[in-house]
Amino acid sequence: MADDRAETLPGGWVGALLAVCFLAELALVGGLAWLGVSIGGNVVVSVVLAVVFVAAIVVFWGVWMARTARRRVPDPARLVVEIVLYGGTAVALVAVGHVVPAIVGGVIAIAASVLSRRFAPQT
Repeated sequence: MADDRAETLPGGWVGALLAVCFLAELALVGGLAWLGVSIGGNVVVSVVLAVVFVAAIVVFWGVWMARTARRRVPDPARLVVEIVLYGGTAVALVAVGHVVPAIVGGVIAIAASVLSRRFAPQT
């Protein structure tokens, strides 16, 4: 049944949707690095915060969210976690003045996550 639902998108659209999901994950990492740089008081603190934020999300994603994770959070909880991560990063970026990229990125990332559950549920 899951494969039938995935077939509702024509041609390579499922692949395109999954590519957008992957780009959203990369944007999450980049957004957290940008946040770290934005809130640091000087260059050293900015770099340290960016590295810590990136390391934290990479470890978190690798342990609980990645497709190959041993302790992968099951859906629908994983979708909730993704929405919280994407939305939280967007809100934090808005708070430091990066309004347009935060909103656009957050909306695209959340929409891609939700749509992937509908059209590519096996991922």
